[in-house]
Amino acid sequence: MGKVITVRHRRLRWSVKLAAMVLVVLPAWSSLRGGERVVAIGDVHGSYKGLVTILVRSGLLDAGGHWNGGSQVLVQTGDLFDRGAQVRPVLDLLTRLQAEATASGGRVIVLLGNHEAMNLMGLESYVNPAVYEAFAGRGSRRALKRAYAQRARFWEHRAPELGIEVPAGAVDKEVWLGAHPQGWVEYRAALGPGGELGRWLHGLPAVVVVGGTLFVHGGLGPTVRGMDVESINRHVAGELATFWQARSEMESEQLVPPLASLAEMILGARAAPGRDEREPASARDHRLLEEVLHARTWFLLDPEGPLWYGGQANGSDGEVGSKTVAALDALGVHRMVAGHTPSQDGRIHVRFGGRVFLIDTGMLSEVYAGGRPSALEIRGETVTAIYPEERVHLVGPDGPSHLTGLGGHPELLDADGRPLSLTSKDEILELLRTGRVTWHRGIGRGINENYQLLLEKDGLRVHAAYRVVDREADLPVGSKVEMLREYGGSVRDRAIYEAAAYEMSRILGIHRVPPAVERGVEEIRRRGRAPRSTVQLWLEHVSGEKDRRLRGVVSPDPDYERQQLQTMYLFDNIIGNIDRTQENLLVDRNWKLWFIDHTRSFIKSAKLVNPEEPTRCERQVWRRLTSLDEQDLRRRLEPYLERTEINFVLVRWHKMIEILRARIEANGEGAVLFDLKDISRSQVRSEAGPEELKPAA
Repeated sequence: MGKVITVRHRRLRWSVKLAAMVLVVLPAWSSLRGGERVVAIGDVHGSYKGLVTILVRSGLLDAGGHWNGGSQVLVQTGDLFDRGAQVRPVLDLLTRLQAEATASGGRVIVLLGNHEAMNLMGLESYVNPAVYEAFAGRGSRRALKRAYAQRARFWEHRAPELGIEVPAGAVDKEVWLGAHPQGWVEYRAALGPGGELGRWLHGLPAVVVVGGTLFVHGGLGPTVRGMDVESINRHVAGELATFWQARSEMESEQLVPPLASLAEMILGARAAPGRDEREPASARDHRLLEEVLHARTWFLLDPEGPLWYGGQANGSDGEVGSKTVAALDALGVHRMVAGHTPSQDGRIHVRFGGRVFLIDTGMLSEVYAGGRPSALEIRGETVTAIYPEERVHLVGPDGPSHLTGLGGHPELLDADGRPLSLTSKDEILELLRTGRVTWHRGIGRGINENYQLLLEKDGLRVHAAYRVVDREADLPVGSKVEMLREYGGSVRDRAIYEAAAYEMSRILGIHRVPPAVERGVEEIRRRGRAPRSTVQLWLEHVSGEKDRRLRGVVSPDPDYERQQLQTMYLFDNIIGNIDRTQENLLVDRNWKLWFIDHTRSFIKSAKLVNPEEPTRCERQVWRRLTSLDEQDLRRRLEPYLERTEINFVLVRWHKMIEILRARIEANGEGAVLFDLKDISRSQVRSEAGPEELKPAA
């Protein structure tokens, strides 16, 4: 038995080429039109009920269990296998929907997850025993006994010849049969290169781009940086081809038992006769064995590879965030959607300024406490989370939505303290414009005429602030008089500036100003000509920043607080707000700072209110600053501001760019630009790798 394994290079190259041919057609779906709908679903883990529930809730499955999505696209990001008992029904459903969707002009794309990869390579520590039984047939008992006999012969006779230590239980019939239920042989065969399921799984991509969004199971780790989508998929397909080719060769040379797993193949490769010879011919002949011995570095198993990497979920907002954004920009994609890392709260999480969406919400709730089915809906620039009981707007054309809190929790509440059931900013603005005033009262705070309203529309009840003021600023004697003189002594105190400030927050992608619209309220009568007035959504369950500091309540994350203040400084400089005080800063239950009371802004001056600040800037706000569309800004501010006021906004805008650009040149981008921290993001679970391949303690 001195014969060595020779790689059949031509056949191996053809198997890789065939897999690549299947994969490279997928990026063509990146050219979707802006309004077309894409739905993404994360890890299923054998939760057939959960998958059906969210497919129906998303409108992709009809009552009869058939495709109802027409020309829409469904992307499932992998991990159909393991943990749950209903893996086979899940596979049957998705493979059938692929055919039905294609016939309707749509598409169902399934990605390869780390649990698919493990099962293809015989690493089965997470398989639910009931899954094997679903593959059992009339001859399963005989097939299982035959498999045991073949494998026992290898371990009893061939392994000692090779010097391989026999694994515990490998030859004990009772132990082995107890660990391998009926259906195991059929399961292994179905996942092999000759099985229909194995061929289907081999054709799945690891990454795909659809409509400017990159979908991946794990994430973009260091091992794939600099690679394009097609190269990543070819690499993964090549590794699977290498595995199957190596197993076939090693079985024929009796280096492994029949139906060998990768763990068994590594033992056999180490013991292969002549492998340690280093002559050129020997090294060439044993290249396949060397590939097996380095399997831990394959993308299929590498902790930093596309199927396993969890950095976008677990990594820091700073370093990981900047590298992720750079990687997405290099690939020419707008956002990334990933599964693999289940959230603790059963919600989809948004990171890095709306560039990354984490959609594994623990669908298999029997395993993941608090988990539930979910889907991510993408329509152009609008991204929405879909749960069985609700829809939550996450991101719109203006960037991450203020309708969602950190980690996706709703921030804006109705009059009863419940999250608003509206799905877009425009719906809230319409409620503020047309909601019926059922109650109002004067507010004693401040020197202006302010009221609190209760608005009702279509069963919704919200509180709102009503401001009626339009006059020269009446500031008390003291430092503010000097400030007025510095800015020419002409500062207006106008309610309409609230609506202008809100629009500016949308333009900048800041989303820390409550929604506001211009509106008069007939129920509150005034003498003489009524000035332009505004109605603004009331923030429920918030506290004043001044009161919070007086009571000595400390932020749980001072760095997060400092980041938000940096954004406030930039915003106030651009809108020319000379009246920022602790009284007009509010903090909510997620420790998010809200900016209110902007009636004394938009000064007619080129001077910055605070030229020493900010010293840093949110990365996504910086992108907004440096990609200014001046005509669009004028169009959006013209309903609220005079032309001169808009001109001064633009002057201050460009001054802020100059100041921050100088800081970047002096200190480096990493010292100036930051990704806003997510302090409410729960600690997430992660897998370090398959148990069978972990080094012994």
